[in-house]
Amino acid sequence: LSNEVRSCKAKYADMQQQLNEKLSIKIEKYQLDIEQMEMRNNLISSLRKNVADLQDEINEKCSLHNIAIEKISRQEKEARIAFDVALVDLNSKLASSTREHENIA
Repeated sequence: LSNEVRSCKAKYADMQQQLNEKLSIKIEKYQLDIEQMEMRNNLISSLRKNVADLQDEINEKCSLHNIAIEKISRQEKEARIAFDVALVDLNSKLASSTREHENIA
């Protein structure tokens, strides 16, 4: 009986050792998986921040672009008004000059 007990204890110790080794391997694998997930999450966070920074930059440039377009549009309107005023003035002078020539003739 004593030999059987020793044999069982030895088998139990051997099985316990194998189980510990398998658990140790699984723990290491899960630790690596966790590290990979953390790296992925850090990368995703970094990419999200880069995207947000780029979006801010795009929005700022679009805003400046829109302001420039409004300024150019205003200048164009002012130039058209000035041109129309000059054209009316020129037509008025031409009509006046034509009347003078007709009066002289």
